[in-house]
Amino acid sequence: MAAQDQEGALQAALQLIADELTVADRLIESALHSHAGLTKDLGGHLVGSGGKRLRPAVTILAARACGLRDNTPMELAAVVELIHTSTLLHDDVVDHAHRRRGRKAAHTIWGERASVLVGDFLYTRAFELLVAVGSLGAMAILSRATTAMAEGAILELRWTGDLSLNEKDCLDILERKTARLFEASTHMSALLAQAEPSWTSALAAYGLHLGMAFQLVDDVLDYHADPEVLGKEPGRDLLEGKMTMPMVHALQHSPQRATLHGMLGGRLAGDLEMARAFLEEAGSFDYTLQIARSEADNALQALSILPPSPFKDGLSAMARFALERQH
Repeated sequence: MAAQDQEGALQAALQLIADELTVADRLIESALHSHAGLTKDLGGHLVGSGGKRLRPAVTILAARACGLRDNTPMELAAVVELIHTSTLLHDDVVDHAHRRRGRKAAHTIWGERASVLVGDFLYTRAFELLVAVGSLGAMAILSRATTAMAEGAILELRWTGDLSLNEKDCLDILERKTARLFEASTHMSALLAQAEPSWTSALAAYGLHLGMAFQLVDDVLDYHADPEVLGKEPGRDLLEGKMTMPMVHALQHSPQRATLHGMLGGRLAGDLEMARAFLEEAGSFDYTLQIARSEADNALQALSILPPSPFKDGLSAMARFALERQH
């Protein structure tokens, strides 16, 4: 299916839960209020910039696919999006990024200290909302996921610019830093729906594989996408010396290994175009997309245990969109 068709299928899936996503957005907006007015301005700057809301969407779709019909999925969706927004605020400070979702990064307006502190606030607010849901099981799932995310960020920093990073460890970082939150989103939904264990395991697996596919494609887009479409500066991974899968593969297979190493973390004009050509020649983008395709297939396979429903179709559309998206 063409990318335009996949976008259409995604929009149809989101339309299924449009009212629920609106409620989740209101919960997020409410969570930004505090005695410290900066939280609303700074947090709202990022939340209000849009974003695809994929994590809240899969949270709600998974819950509905399991038959949960109360307001809990919207509360979980708000929790997940607050956690995600918190990590973006922190990541942009660590990475010295200048743009996010087509806007100036928050730390370039309010400063790094304010961004970190508001990120901390959003993180704690997320857990405050989760406590109100009243599920120790969901709390345990999200606690494990956020611990893994922190470990992934530390590991990514540890391996920055290190040519000894192999594919296995690269995928481990990706899983921890990105995929575990997707996994927690669908796992919590199935748990609170009191789905049978086989469904719960399947939806957790779906979320994990979806997150892997999403991030692998994102790592390719970092080298290719139009900045106006991507919403951030292209080539950030190269500039920051991040060892994402396209670069890890190229450093193992490209005859230009030494040149690529010199480009990591560099600021020379033309580096992005040259690196892109070297990675293309080494087949590194195709290789990364091949892994992403396998992950998306695994996500779709995990859904096969669920009975037919429009919500299951929506989850399937999410997995296919993860491969075909252009931003």
